[in-house]
Amino acid sequence: VFENLVPTQDIYSDLERLKFLTVTMMTENKKPMVTSHDKMTSTQNVKFSLTPGANLDIINSNMKDYITSPSEWRELLEEFKSWDTSQDTELALMKFVSLYHSRTIFSYLPLNWSNRFLTTTASCPIKPGLFKGSYGGHGVELVQLQIHMFGSTMLGATGVKITGDPNVPFNEVTFRILGEDCLNIPEDLQGTVRGVRTAMMEKETAPFRENQVQSFRVPMDMSERVPIRWTTCKGRWAAEAQIASHMFQDPQLIEANFILFSEDEFAVMFLDLNSVSLFHRVKNLY
Repeated sequence: VFENLVPTQDIYSDLERLKFLTVTMMTENKKPMVTSHDKMTSTQNVKFSLTPGANLDIINSNMKDYITSPSEWRELLEEFKSWDTSQDTELALMKFVSLYHSRTIFSYLPLNWSNRFLTTTASCPIKPGLFKGSYGGHGVELVQLQIHMFGSTMLGATGVKITGDPNVPFNEVTFRILGEDCLNIPEDLQGTVRGVRTAMMEKETAPFRENQVQSFRVPMDMSERVPIRWTTCKGRWAAEAQIASHMFQDPQLIEANFILFSEDEFAVMFLDLNSVSLFHRVKNLY
């Protein structure tokens, strides 16, 4: 049984499981029978190609053309919106149309569970893993947090999108921590984005210390994509975040902050966008 694991509107809830394919080995001829449960494709003419450690390709043919039936097209769109987390109607429609016109082949890549990025020491301040994060109008997306170690020292970290959006797609970097030392931003400068930028220009940093507590507040002129209840944090790092136009055109890296609240929760401030995203660890993956 193949299932799509998709995030829900609530970053604290479990992933939703959507069954889309069943493969049964026939006893008579020992050949696999593939059954599709995906209404988007609406076909039983399905083949799949699985290369161990590489791509899984689902190939559909003789699919139903919903465009010729406006009522069925609307019904299919409403079903898509029932599990898609986009908060913007136009963005949801954009994702739906893109998915519909690429439904001939669905290609899946294995998660990068390499020990190079997912093995840390007990003293490492940040633990790697899979997180659900809020991306404004794009809704909730999955991000894999990878840690870069040199011996027992954390040199930085990278967030890679597992699910993407029309601007920054899956398998692309969404943010990156720059350096091992924490920022030390006075609370009075945290009140505005300009104050945060001023503190970053002064480059006042300090090594991370276990059990340290730093003051934290969201700048008054910054939008919270999910309400943040924290008033302290365990550490704060200079970072960069990737943004792009539609279809990943003109990608660029902007100034950001990575704020660690707990082992299971952190935030990323997109300073150029005056917005902050909250991320929560996915625990029940299987």
